Amino acid sequence: MKKYVERLKESPQSAVIFGGRGCEASVSGKSAMRFICEAKEAGIELLPIFINADGAFFIYRGDPEKIGGDRPFPESELIAAEPTFGGIRVLGEKIVIDTVIPILHGDHGEDGEIQGMLSSFGIRYVGADTVCGAVAADKIYTKAVASSFGIPTLPHVLITSRMTEDEICRRISEIGYPVFVKPCRLGSSVGAFGARDDKELITLLLENLSVAERFMAEPCLLSKRELECAYFSAAGRTVISAPGEVLCDGFYDYNLKYSPSGAEIRPIADVSEKIKSTVIGYTSVLAEALSFGHMARVDYFLTGDGEIYLNEINTMPGLTSGSLYPLMLRASGVDFASFIGALLSEGR
Repeated sequence: MKKYVERLKESPQSAVIFGGRGCEASVSGKSAMRFICEAKEAGIELLPIFINADGAFFIYRGDPEKIGGDRPFPESELIAAEPTFGGIRVLGEKIVIDTVIPILHGDHGEDGEIQGMLSSFGIRYVGADTVCGAVAADKIYTKAVASSFGIPTLPHVLITSRMTEDEICRRISEIGYPVFVKPCRLGSSVGAFGARDDKELITLLLENLSVAERFMAEPCLLSKRELECAYFSAAGRTVISAPGEVLCDGFYDYNLKYSPSGAEIRPIADVSEKIKSTVIGYTSVLAEALSFGHMARVDYFLTGDGEIYLNEINTMPGLTSGSLYPLMLRASGVDFASFIGALLSEGR
């Protein structure tokens, strides 16, 4: 183990941080596994840094292809580490970190927390900065920013765990059923659900209070289409993809999103040129307004009468084999190896 650490000290390391304290740690693992394995195929060695549910840091020494599994890592595959200025300290030795790709989804990762930590330790990282991550991670804040730039959003109401059932139902009456409810600051559809009446709403809300205290509710457009747009900017190149599409029956919740027989995804949506240009234009405005950094996925609703509404922004989009983001990039001429190489040439 000492020899392994000595080898890491020989030159600055590019690292991937994955796992985390949030409830999307398993999705993070799947995205990180693909990123690390694809990088290895391209001849790029990355240092995997794992954060466990308690927030402790470790270097992961196991098989990269097992990162995305559900099993806990054996102690023999982990070396305890702690952040230090310019890198991490392992077995009393400092390993210099050149660039970090923080593949952390949702709370305690995508929301600006890890970015703030990396900045304070003087470690370069890829992706959105602390402010962009914090604003984009909160769906209420995101809608406020979008609306201020003239980008349409659906009417919505805030629900908190401190409200009584009567207060919640009265607030929902402002927008009417059916509604789609999701935590304000989580992604990957964690804690999201649809409700058709007061009874269903309260029942499902109580089931999901363990993952969040603040929820946003908006009308559920049953006839809508779900479009997604990929943003990527690195190595002097900026790409905003034509919209892709998610096709599913019913509510696109966490179980459907990550089940083997989940929704169908199309890297290029069958929409008019006007819809394409509008989605790309909105994404460009948001990228500039929030300073996306190097990557983001922006989701929209398209109604039957051609109206487009912003859904949400993901500053660390999923990179799994079933994720739409890398497929949209590939359809725009950016393969995964080019994506990785361009990211590693960057860093804040």
